[in-house]
Amino acid sequence: MEIYNSSSNLDKVLQTFKCNRESYPGWLIVPDIIKKKNKGNIELSKDNILRHIRDEDDISIKISIIYELVWVYEKFQIPLDFHFHNYLKKFVDEILKDEVLLSKINVNLFAFIVLRLVKEARLDFNEDEYIKYTKSLKKIRLTNEQQNQLIYEEMQFKLSNFDFEEVRNKVNKWKLSKKDLNWSLKKAIILLKIGEKQRAIEELEETLERVRQLITISRNNYHLLSLEGLILVNLIQLNHHYSLTNSKDRLNYLESKLCNPLKELDFMYSRIKPFEKKSGVFVKKGFDPNKIKRTYSFSNFFESEVVDSYSILMISEEWGMYLTNSKTINEAIKNLEIIYPFYSWVKFIQVGNLKNIDDFFSRETIYKSNASSLSNLFKIIFNGIKNKENTKVELLLEILSRLYFALTKDEKKKADNLILELYKDRDLYKVNIYSIIKVLASLFERIIFDKDQIERAEFFSKVLELPIIGDPHGELKDIDLDENYFFDPSYKFEFDLDDAEGIYIEFNQKEIDRLLKILDGEKSNIRDAALSRLIKLILTKNLGREIDFRVRESIRNIILKEKSGFSYYFLESFLVQLTQDEKFQNDYIQKRIQQPIPKSYHNGVVSTGNALQVLLQDLSNVFPRFIRTKKEPHILVSRENYLKWLEQFFYWWEDQESWLLKGEKDELFGENQDLLYIVIFLKNSFLANIPLEYLSEKQKEKISEIYFKIDKNQHNIALLLIPVLLRLKIISEEELEKTFEGILDNNVEISKSAISSIYDLAVFKKYNEIDLDLSELKKEILYLFKYRKENTLLEVIRTLRYIINYAPETFDENEYLLIIKVLTTMYNDLTNGFYENSSISNDFFEIFSESTGLAAYIYKLGKSNYCNKLQHWKRISQENRLPEVRKYAPLFEK
Repeated sequence: MEIYNSSSNLDKVLQTFKCNRESYPGWLIVPDIIKKKNKGNIELSKDNILRHIRDEDDISIKISIIYELVWVYEKFQIPLDFHFHNYLKKFVDEILKDEVLLSKINVNLFAFIVLRLVKEARLDFNEDEYIKYTKSLKKIRLTNEQQNQLIYEEMQFKLSNFDFEEVRNKVNKWKLSKKDLNWSLKKAIILLKIGEKQRAIEELEETLERVRQLITISRNNYHLLSLEGLILVNLIQLNHHYSLTNSKDRLNYLESKLCNPLKELDFMYSRIKPFEKKSGVFVKKGFDPNKIKRTYSFSNFFESEVVDSYSILMISEEWGMYLTNSKTINEAIKNLEIIYPFYSWVKFIQVGNLKNIDDFFSRETIYKSNASSLSNLFKIIFNGIKNKENTKVELLLEILSRLYFALTKDEKKKADNLILELYKDRDLYKVNIYSIIKVLASLFERIIFDKDQIERAEFFSKVLELPIIGDPHGELKDIDLDENYFFDPSYKFEFDLDDAEGIYIEFNQKEIDRLLKILDGEKSNIRDAALSRLIKLILTKNLGREIDFRVRESIRNIILKEKSGFSYYFLESFLVQLTQDEKFQNDYIQKRIQQPIPKSYHNGVVSTGNALQVLLQDLSNVFPRFIRTKKEPHILVSRENYLKWLEQFFYWWEDQESWLLKGEKDELFGENQDLLYIVIFLKNSFLANIPLEYLSEKQKEKISEIYFKIDKNQHNIALLLIPVLLRLKIISEEELEKTFEGILDNNVEISKSAISSIYDLAVFKKYNEIDLDLSELKKEILYLFKYRKENTLLEVIRTLRYIINYAPETFDENEYLLIIKVLTTMYNDLTNGFYENSSISNDFFEIFSESTGLAAYIYKLGKSNYCNKLQHWKRISQENRLPEVRKYAPLFEK
């Protein structure tokens, strides 16, 4: 193909392009060998033409040249770049505004250009431009080919919106002549997409028969041979009397004519790879010290991987080729984000799967997307979920769960209502039920997390009306799930119980009576779900005294009846606490404390499971916690019970010690966390509240010995114990030096442990449990905060937030003003993308959340000079998309 340059005459260029088009053999998919050779020439010609076409006064020549450019771009499946697309829009818009000019031009050529802009608007999902250009075409006399193209574009747009019924109406009205062979194939492909498989097969077979009849007359007609290849492959894909085996000879013949679409796709598949930016300024370290090397590369051409990605997806869309290689196709869709970000979302929705969802719908992607794009995406997802013919409901529900936090209030209400209705639909659970349950659990969790306390209570009122899966008297009685997969939306609700008086949940008394009746039944998931719903009402003080008593009495009866293993879902200790029966509680404490601590290591064999975690969670409800909420139930534990469990711990330690201290990783299950679990329980519960006089010197020595062994082998874990052991006077104050050293250690795990332990020290100091000067430690943590050392920044902010929440007197006026000053700097960094390319970009959302929380707890202290300096944090807590940021908004109102 000849390249147009500055010395060429536009008329000569026009003739060259026209000659190339008219002599084109007719392949529907340009053979790869030809495309590779000419792609660069086409793009270079386009650049040169656009540079000089502005000097051309003859509108007929302009339209003809632009028509030829658009034709070759369309035929070679090359995406329009930004400048070419903008030029086309400006050129077309100027003509559409001038009726006199419109009457003088070749309307057929002009309509072809406008149709390309319709396609471009569809790929960009620019509804305004799509409507504008389709309306303009309806005012122009179109050829039969152009009318079919417009109908086809309208159906593709509807397909993207999952409007299958509208597509079905359009395709039923779409009348094609026997000569419209290409469109007959495309019609069959659309029928397939809306589930009309049999009609599609009939259309394909009829078209194939006509094409083969014509081939007998014109054996070297590349257009017909190419069409035969595409129809044949579509029939093979449908496994309808056709297979690669019985079609092998014919496909080999078509390949000799460069008309085997499978072969052409293979060539493109082999070149698809993740996009790498090759245009711009690149900086890297040079060979010599203190030298950097800059290279410059600028190009108006799309990289080959982008063009090949576009080509594969367009061929699939237009000619029905299945996209079978998921890894390659995901890369192709991802590459298309460079030019068509919204279309890449739509394409992933159509052909993607849950496994690769993070590549397209990460939290970062959604957070950065503009509101208009997200609203358009929500409409598609909403329509897709409502469409009973759609088979991608799991994927759409997962996308909706990720999208939810960034939706408008009205869209969230629509999503809530949709999910509540969908949950009751038995048909939802008929296909891949366990995958559906997993996605529903994530969806409810994310919806609930996004809501504030009042919204959460309102939503819980509606959840109370939902049937319980498997309940023989409910709408979902036919759905059967075992205890490992069972789910009820009530499991995901958490309320701020310190503010329980302000939580109002509406309910129907008949529903409460029904739930109470379920509690009389045998142990089951259904009983757990009923219990969960009623317990939420107890904890939020929404039940009257009589009903509250009946629920607690039912829990007592469950415990008496089951003896042990009261529930598949709830901790035994939690249910015992809810009875408010002192005898029950004491009996349970005696039984649970005497139970041996589960062992993961037995004679060289490591077992997996969560028995140790369950025991420690139960014991955390028995022994007082390090920090308790105001409303948290409290059980009095006797000295005898403290010491009984301590002996259990010593026995377990002696048996597991050598294995625990190795810290080895299992090849299949990774690093065992038993040592960390037990240390966290000891520091947060057992040792944090045990009265000093309960421990003998011998027991203290034993605990000290265990600490030093852990310190020698797992230093980062041992650091967590220092505050509580100082409280019990088991170790000397000199051990605190290890905390100082750990804070600045280059080992991130060591520094994080040392930093977090400062919070424990501050709380013990507040309650006069230790008598230490923490001023130097405060200086260290404020130093890290001030200079924002990246690998520990998140832990530093979180620790400061904990301290200010539970021990605000730790810091003085000047220290608070320093924290506020740094927070102001961080606000600017976080809102202006400072951390996007830093080593902590993965922690961005957590840092944003923790920083907002830190500002909120300082604001809550109520000092006007603090509050005035934190107004920007107050504002962002109210306006930001992230629920983990917005959850702190109520603190700014107190």
